[in-house]
Amino acid sequence: MKRQILILTAMICSFAAVSGQTFTGGITGGISVNQIDGDSYKGYNMFGLTGGAYVQTKVPGNWQTQIEIKYFLKGAEQKFPDNSGFYKEHLNYVQVPVLLNYYINEKLFPELGISAGYLFKAKEDLDGNGFISPARPFKPLDLSFEGGMNFQINHLLRANIRLSYSIIRIREFPGGQTFLFDMGQYNSSLSFNLYYRILPSLTHKK
Repeated sequence: MKRQILILTAMICSFAAVSGQTFTGGITGGISVNQIDGDSYKGYNMFGLTGGAYVQTKVPGNWQTQIEIKYFLKGAEQKFPDNSGFYKEHLNYVQVPVLLNYYINEKLFPELGISAGYLFKAKEDLDGNGFISPARPFKPLDLSFEGGMNFQINHLLRANIRLSYSIIRIREFPGGQTFLFDMGQYNSSLSFNLYYRILPSLTHKK
């Protein structure tokens, strides 16, 4: 799996490089706070890492599209009230966000889009005694809503804050039951990222 990710990342960067002024791109990395809605635990207590590559292309006006491929660790963690242990759920995804950015100015631009994630490894610790394979499997595909804000630091570096929330459930409740609009478990993540441009920049014209 790691080999396929590296090959796809190299293909994206190579395509951007030969596309001249139409495309630009670089690398990205960051941290995230995560929870799983529907698992009976509350709070963004699980910290994860994210990183990969991105490309951008211009569209008319101040709009720009952005595609990424990245590793994203999601899940949940919760300390039991009686301090007897921890509940942990770690979900390792290859994530491909597709975003539309609007440039308010050269320093600030919001983003909105969707993301498809492939779950290549899942592990669960039910009582603090070590990770095991989940007793109830997670769905291999996570389709998520993405929304965030970008802050341009200089001509090469920008900071980003982004909210990601599953559109489809990642796992059913035990027994497959549902409760009105509560259909199962969903990933919820807030990530803080840095983007470093390694290809020529784009010009934004109204």
